[in-house]
Amino acid sequence: MVSPRLVFTSRLVAVAVVCLVCSVTGWASGPVFQVIHTFTTGGDGDYPYASLISRSGNLYGTTLNGGTFGNGCVFELVPPTSSGAGWTESIVYSFRSGSSDGQGPEAALLFDKSGNLYGSTSSGGASGLGAVFELSPPTGSGAWTETIIYSFAQVGKNNTGLSPTGLLWGPGGVLYGATRFGGSEDYGNVYEIHPAAAGSAWLDKNLYFFTGSGGGQGPDYTGGLTSDAAGNLYGTTSNGGPYIGGQVFEMSPPAAPGSGWTETAIYNFGQFQGDSQVPEGTLVFDTSGNLYGTAVSDGQYGYGTVFALTPPASGVGPWTETILYNFKGGSDGAVPQSGVVFDEAGNLYGATFDGGSANYGTVFELSPSGDGTWNESVLHTFTGKSDGGYPFAGLLIDHLGNLYGAASSGGNYGLGTVFRIAP
Repeated sequence: MVSPRLVFTSRLVAVAVVCLVCSVTGWASGPVFQVIHTFTTGGDGDYPYASLISRSGNLYGTTLNGGTFGNGCVFELVPPTSSGAGWTESIVYSFRSGSSDGQGPEAALLFDKSGNLYGSTSSGGASGLGAVFELSPPTGSGAWTETIIYSFAQVGKNNTGLSPTGLLWGPGGVLYGATRFGGSEDYGNVYEIHPAAAGSAWLDKNLYFFTGSGGGQGPDYTGGLTSDAAGNLYGTTSNGGPYIGGQVFEMSPPAAPGSGWTETAIYNFGQFQGDSQVPEGTLVFDTSGNLYGTAVSDGQYGYGTVFALTPPASGVGPWTETILYNFKGGSDGAVPQSGVVFDEAGNLYGATFDGGSANYGTVFELSPSGDGTWNESVLHTFTGKSDGGYPFAGLLIDHLGNLYGAASSGGNYGLGTVFRIAP
């Protein structure tokens, strides 16, 4: 699977070029940080938790709380159309209370080819255990229309899980995802949902129940699944495994009709003193088939790591871990839980939830040195004030190298910010 390199449309590219022309000094001397939205009181979002996505130059995201009813919202940010103007925010949808709607969206959104948005909520739905929703754009000047396409339920041992994480598109319009809890042992599961037919209800299918006791437990709630070209799914569990440090797992599709998916733990964290532990954030592939991710605990100094996993040369057996960077917990940051993204030159970018000179987190860059080591640079240290604080979400990068992300708190109202960093 090729590393994600999101290409924004001409409108956003034009904005970026204007910024480049207007900020030559900033680009020459270092990264330029800009708050493009501050969440406010009175129906705006509160606590942006998930990574942003883009379509047609606009940014889309979710907040865990806030919105008209206080149960979270989906928002859109439109870039400025002229020099000196700011980004414009609108609330796409505010989640309501009651069993007919989801509550508390934690994970990133997805678009389909028709421009419909999909996502999950950590609670709400028919049983209060979470839901998957679809948002259809207005045909004219009206509002987006929400449909709950699946509600999670917990009935006995064979249940559909609860507290879903992020979603991933599969072949034929299938949506893959994981839940943090529920399943046969209450350690979560991996599932798929798909429409039975055009215009009909969506059906669920459990692909794997996490077992604890030597197996993984609790798929990470800050990220989601990723896939390779062969259709295998990859994800992390924050706990479990033989060393109790969490796992990276692979789900292989059925080898023959009628057979089930196969789960394999490709790496168990906590194997040695100073190993990474508690992996969180969505994994990402490079062009050679290596996986990259972040772990929030341990490493050499106990403040988390950025790691890479290399597949076995034979194609069979455990993967090999390399720790690319050990966070020290000081000015370089601590608790990297958002995963990483690549730029076109092979540099990695991510955020730490804590640490930095003000202890409100950082945005960092890791650059390969050519001798197998990686060099870290802090691009921004959050102050907890107008710039925001505690960036929980992963970063979005465009083809010009601009980074976009959200800070879960801070800003002028203490409800979080959305920011942009020009390289």
